[in-house]
Amino acid sequence: MFISDVFKILKIENKEIASPRITVFGRVGVGIIDHKGIVFFSENEVRFRIKKGVVSVFGEDLRLYESSDNEAVVSGKVNRVDYE
Repeated sequence: MFISDVFKILKIENKEIASPRITVFGRVGVGIIDHKGIVFFSENEVRFRIKKGVVSVFGEDLRLYESSDNEAVVSGKVNRVDYE
């Protein structure tokens, strides 16, 4: 499985270290797993609370889809992803 290979390459033994997991799908979307809640949402920015700070997704025509309490997908034209 791909994620197991990534953990081996990055020498991650504790999955908590790799939290949250953020996957960027080119410029069309971002998936985030293990966020602690949505702090802010607009069509140009989505902010997620994470264990140690905030992750922000910036772009245009952003839409938010939640699949569970701690998993979400942002679609639209993604310009950047920042950690604070």
